[in-house]
Order: sequence, then structure tokens, then C-alpha cells
Amino acid sequence: MTTILAVDLASRLSAGFMRGVRTTYEFDSWESTPIAFAEEIAGAASLADLIVIEDVPYGISNQKMVKPVLRLQGIIIAELARESALERTVFLNPSTWQRALGVFGKDKGGTHDLAVSLGYTSRDYVDVYGASLDGLKGKERSKVRAQLKKLSTDYDDAFLIEHWARKNYAGIRDLVGVQEPSI
Repeated sequence: MTTILAVDLASRLSAGFMRGVRTTYEFDSWESTPIAFAEEIAGAASLADLIVIEDVPYGISNQKMVKPVLRLQGIIIAELARESALERTVFLNPSTWQRALGVFGKDKGGTHDLAVSLGYTSRDYVDVYGASLDGLKGKERSKVRAQLKKLSTDYDDAFLIEHWARKNYAGIRDLVGVQEPSI
């Protein structure tokens, strides 16, 4: 079985999913620095035949959203280069996998439902990282709970990216919306 590492990359929270012969490996950026998260990706990449990282979508002009994720991409590329994994890495436009799987333009419930129908269920990250809520009250507690709920959808997306990549593995580098890292 081909081992594919898929990363749903975003400006705030990101998640990774890798399925191998005997196990799956999942990780996220919750309470992680960009460098530590990039190191986590690079460590997992050492076991992967293909690394698929969701790219920044076309058309985003909000610098507050774009700059952090672009910086993170640069850190990830540097870490993957240190692991000699760049030749196994591609960046994937979100609309490419979303259109192919029929979830483009749908709310996060659509990706969740598709992931569940394909046999994947993400954990409840409010339970997993519940200690992050200790001592928080009111709006601040609600904000953190919302971020943790969003993290579940990031895992759904990472799973779906891996699913899409597995279906397209043979010709993935030739598909529109797929780019190799250029350094």
C-alpha cells in the first residue's frame, strides 16, 4: 500500500493525516508553533511515498489570512528539504480535490458527511484538548470551543485530501491544480 501524507493547511489551524499499511497517523497544529508543526510534517514525511499539502486557494487577498500560511509553507518546504522529501511533495489547490469529490462550495457539513461515508470519523477535539478551556469564561471560552470544533473539519479535509490523492496517485503531478514546490 502506498503511504500518503495529506495536510490540510490553513492560517490558524491545520491537520495532517497519513494512512499506511497497518496504521493511520494524525496530528494537528493546536498549541504548536509553526516550526514545531513543520517538523511534525517533515517527520511524518520521512515515512511517506507522497506528501500532499493543501495550497493557499486562489483569490484570497486578505493579508492577515495569507501571510501566516505563506510563511508556514516556507518553513514546511525548508523542513521537507532537510528530510530530502521535496521530490515526493506536491501542493494541491483546495478546489481541485473539492470539485473532484463533489464538496466544492458546500459548507463543512458536506465534507464531514463525505468523510463519514468513506469510513472516517474525526474525534471530538473539545474532549481531546478540553484542558485548553480550563479557566476560560464567556466569549473567550466560546471562541476556543469554536476553534476546537473547526479542528474536526480540518481532520475531515486532511482525510479527504489523502483519499483524493490515493485515487489520483499515478498521474497526480500532471493534474491541474497540483504543483511541485519550487525553490
